[in-house]
Amino acid sequence: MLFDSSGIPGMFETVAMVYTATKRLVSERLAPYGITYPQWGALFGLSRHDGIRQVDLAKLIETDTTNAMVICDGLEKKGWIVRTNDPSDRRANILRMTGEGRALMETTFAVVAGLYADASRGISEKEADEVTGVLGRFLKIVMEKSDE
Repeated sequence: MLFDSSGIPGMFETVAMVYTATKRLVSERLAPYGITYPQWGALFGLSRHDGIRQVDLAKLIETDTTNAMVICDGLEKKGWIVRTNDPSDRRANILRMTGEGRALMETTFAVVAGLYADASRGISEKEADEVTGVLGRFLKIVMEKSDE
């Protein structure tokens, strides 16, 4: 760690390290299925919001429209999604999961959920709720700062 592991600087660094380690581990577990971490995030978003516009998916997964386009290109090439023109706006694409995409999400969701369960062994629901509350406040402040 760059900072002492205590106090506010330690919290910031620990959050960053948890994200990095989690992303690396999830990526390793997804690799045998031929899907990347960003693609999985997009497919997960579509599993909850099938039929949304590509620009809305970009917002949902907190990326820019160019990255969303590249991610969707990969998902489409693998047959996991289809893009159709939005009848109300010819410049926009509507995204839908295919049957293959749904099957992949079902399988990989179980993999990721299992990983999260293993990683949180020994952490009580109460502790998880407390951490989530603190991190939620932290996220709100950081998001407000990024809007300034």
